[in-house]
Amino acid sequence: MPFFMFALLIVMHGAPISDKPVIPEKYKKWIEEEVIYIITPKEKDAFYKLESDRERDLFINAFWAIRDPTPRTSKNEFKEEHYRRIAYANKAFARNSPLPGWKTDRGKIYIMLGEPVQILKFSTMQIVPVEIWYYQGSPRHGQPPIFRFLFFQRGGSGEYKLHNPLTDGPRALMPFTASGDLDQQDADAFEYISKNISEELAEAALSCFPSGAGRGLKEARSMALPSSILLGQVHTFPQKKVKDDYVAEFISHEPTVEVSYSDSYISNRHIVSVLSMASDIFFVHLGVEPEVLSIDFDGDKYHSDLKIFFRVIDLEEKTIFQKEIDYPISLGKEQYKEALQRSFQFQEMFPLIPGRHKLRLMAKNELTGEFTTLEEEIVIPEAGALWMSPLILSRHVEKSSPYSEVTKAFQIGELQIYPSLDNHFNRRDTLYLFFQILGLDPMLREKSMVEISFSKGGEKIHSLSKKISELWTDRDFIMELPLEKMPVGRYQLKVTLAVEDKKDSQLLSREADVFLQSESLRPPWVITNLGPPPEDAEYAYILGNQFFLKGKLTDASKILEHVFISSPDSLDYVLSYARVLLAQSDYKKTSEILAPFASSKIEDFHLYLYLGKSSQETGKIEEAIHYYQKALSLRGNNPDILNNLALCYYWLGDEENALEAWEKSLKVNPDQAPIKKIVEMIKGK
Repeated sequence: MPFFMFALLIVMHGAPISDKPVIPEKYKKWIEEEVIYIITPKEKDAFYKLESDRERDLFINAFWAIRDPTPRTSKNEFKEEHYRRIAYANKAFARNSPLPGWKTDRGKIYIMLGEPVQILKFSTMQIVPVEIWYYQGSPRHGQPPIFRFLFFQRGGSGEYKLHNPLTDGPRALMPFTASGDLDQQDADAFEYISKNISEELAEAALSCFPSGAGRGLKEARSMALPSSILLGQVHTFPQKKVKDDYVAEFISHEPTVEVSYSDSYISNRHIVSVLSMASDIFFVHLGVEPEVLSIDFDGDKYHSDLKIFFRVIDLEEKTIFQKEIDYPISLGKEQYKEALQRSFQFQEMFPLIPGRHKLRLMAKNELTGEFTTLEEEIVIPEAGALWMSPLILSRHVEKSSPYSEVTKAFQIGELQIYPSLDNHFNRRDTLYLFFQILGLDPMLREKSMVEISFSKGGEKIHSLSKKISELWTDRDFIMELPLEKMPVGRYQLKVTLAVEDKKDSQLLSREADVFLQSESLRPPWVITNLGPPPEDAEYAYILGNQFFLKGKLTDASKILEHVFISSPDSLDYVLSYARVLLAQSDYKKTSEILAPFASSKIEDFHLYLYLGKSSQETGKIEEAIHYYQKALSLRGNNPDILNNLALCYYWLGDEENALEAWEKSLKVNPDQAPIKKIVEMIKGK
């Protein structure tokens, strides 16, 4: 075997297998052919970051929706016109060109700018074939009020090229090369064309800006540089007509549904709280009240369908957790009447690893397309740190059964809290204030105190203090604060942890605004999911995967091993643990934990992908081939798997099947220079 090929095979052997899909041909065609001239750089960059066909389909829908001039109709005139232009360009401009019409210079301009308002054609023996296209511009989008482009057949044959007044000049329109320097050639050509053919054409050879009256050579030459600049900017004309801010929204909230980003947004009230619930595991509790929730009537039921998607990212924009939830709503007539008087609040909770994160959420009403979003920073403290939770203010708190096998958002032990999302209270209400304090050692606990104060306009008007040792729990604090003696108005509520009898001894504090009013307040209609108890292995499984996505393999391995031991028959648990083991190059243990599933009839892509990789790395080549083939049958051709399959065949001396697999890989992803070299060397034997 040649040394070069041997080196390539060694490198391939150590390469990880990625199960990220290559962009399928139809999406590649969409972005590299169909919309290449109208897509903005921000949109293009975002599209290449998408990882699934579903996301790409949703992005494409959003791409066209934001350009739809009549979004409330079923017809998208912009999209129809764009594809009409492509079809026309392919039909009209492919003649005399080796390129399809959409790739020619005339095709590009036609697709970007549409039908010219006027076309002048010149075809004589004295000059090369020429066309001048006139356009009416939009100053609002940075275009001249009127401009023109000149196309010519260089040397008198071939396809029509876009003429650049600065670099081509009038001389390029002549069928022969004259003597003298370039400036003199341009001067001679300009004079000849002006006198014998058209002053307008002569001027167009030096300027994209019509004058209305013929310019002389000197004046026309002064417009050559601005014209060249205009040509350099023409590709931005379609981009300036669209606001691509929706891209950040789309990527941030990892699209769940196609959205009309122009007029369907509604505001919301929300709360995002971090609370410790079990064994120093921190949970994010969130509640969201859309400003509007439209409800449809169908038969004897009133219904709506909320779809919620949220994503947690770290400071490097890496996704470490995401979830999609459906909240179907079905109400009877009496329930509907009651619901009309109240807001809807949906709640959710999930565990999160220590660190500084961002939560991005999108909620959409499937019936109407109305959607709302939020973005909040979340800080999860390290275990053992001195920490105070955000303050949760509520008008209503219940005690739940201590033996419940389910848990809900804002349920802490036996307490079920119903948070106020806007902190508005009636003077007849009792304000229930909940917070947690963690990390107090016994000595500090004995000396610490909590002060709760109300201020108005910077002046403290009411406060109370209690020693930590006198309060009823080690970490969870709930205070009942009657409001009947306080005047209507806005207050600042502050909770402070300090060392007793010491000045400037504040350790921690949290604040919240409180709005006290005289009007009665109706409680929201709360929709929430039920989850297992906080100690359930499902939450540890989520945390283990978060550590893995964060790149903390030791933490991930420790947690996911425990989860696997607790439920060795769960395919989800074993695959998550196997993924960590593969990342740690522990191929033997990977094979061991996956072996019980290998003989089953389970059809799971990742199971056979991981089995194939671990078998290959432990020298079980025939097994690896079997597993890789199974993985390919479930997910389709993946170039990384095909390359490893080919490598396995090659090690067994089966060059025919190895070559077939490598060629399939190149068909999916042609940009693999090392693989091309291997194929060429095998075929050249």
